[in-house]
Amino acid sequence: MPALEDICYATTNRQEAIKRAATTVDAVIVVGSANSSNSQRLAEVAERAGWHDSRLVPNALEIDWNIFGAIQSLAITAGASAPEILVEQVIDAFAERYEIASSG
Repeated sequence: MPALEDICYATTNRQEAIKRAATTVDAVIVVGSANSSNSQRLAEVAERAGWHDSRLVPNALEIDWNIFGAIQSLAITAGASAPEILVEQVIDAFAERYEIASSG
């Protein structure tokens, strides 16, 4: 794990947001590449916070819908290098299947 001063502001904020969301959602999606250490770290933080249904996905086409059947709430985050369009596509894919409420 890099020293705290070596972690960019966006990454630190996203990790802290995932930790805070631990008590409020059933699952987590991290949008990002499997070869992105930033995205991998977000997925690890989510798993350590207790979400065994956390998933790192590169795009909406890679979502395994079978694991989300019984959830009531979901957090979506992304690695700092993930293009915004990929995040929007993931949100749109969930919106097609679930009622969406934005928290920010």
